Parts: sequence; C-alpha cells; structure tokens
Amino acid sequence: MVILLVYYFLDFQKAFDVVNHKILLTKLKYYKCDDLAISWFKSYLTNRCQKVRLGLAESKMEKVQSGVPQGSILDPLLFLLCKQSTPLLT
Repeated sequence: MVILLVYYFLDFQKAFDVVNHKILLTKLKYYKCDDLAISWFKSYLTNRCQKVRLGLAESKMEKVQSGVPQGSILDPLLFLLCKQSTPLLT
C-alpha cells in the first residue's frame, strides 16, 4: 500500500512537468478569463529557463517548453485547470 502511494505521488508530481502551455491558455479563454489575465498567465508560463546541477556538474540553461512552475500558490490551480475536461478545443 505504501509503495503504491509513493508511486502515485511521484507520478502526480511528474504530471506538473507535462502541462501544455498552449492548451492551458486556450482553456483560460474557454472559461472566460479576460485578456489581461490571459496575458499575465502567458507571461508567467513562457520564456522560463532552467538548468540542472548535480554535484560539481552543471547543465547549460535550457528554455522550458511545458509544465507549470512548481512552488507557487498557482501550481494546483493551473494543473487542475489543464486536467479539467472541456469540449474539444480548436
């Protein structure tokens, strides 16, 4: 039972990394967010970079193409919004 819970937690944590920004912004429009809010969310999600450090080794900075920034109060809201079922969005 504990192993299953740990696996579920790790899988759920990984899910934050695969949120598609374009789909998320489209859903914000679908749920009637105004243009200013959508512009703010777009700014919040795009043009982010990250690198990985392990011991003395360090990767180069890479642009983040998907995912919700983790560690802010908006994380759960954005993740749930993205996973919420909506009619086919085109």
